[in-house]
Amino acid sequence: MTSDDPEGPPLSPEEEALVRATIERGLERYKGIAPPEVLKLMREVGTDGLRTHPLTRALVARLARKPAAPDRSGALPEGKDGTADPGDNRTGGTGGTEGA
Repeated sequence: MTSDDPEGPPLSPEEEALVRATIERGLERYKGIAPPEVLKLMREVGTDGLRTHPLTRALVARLARKPAAPDRSGALPEGKDGTADPGDNRTGGTGGTEGA
């Protein structure tokens, strides 16, 4: 972002979708309570903040490209053919140092 372009480059489609979803999720509690013109203003201000503030923009970019959650099953690494890697000394045991 440069001083002559406070918004920086346009958001990617993934970032735009994340901004819209975030704003709509935040407005849910006000729907049915606040008048439509207030909801419109809240949507505009929130969207502008997420698109233009350097910190929120960086967060949006990071969250939009967040990879899938890693496997937390505790499974040990396996060879490419689905069998245990013969060079992996961690197969079996209780996790302690064996032979020490």
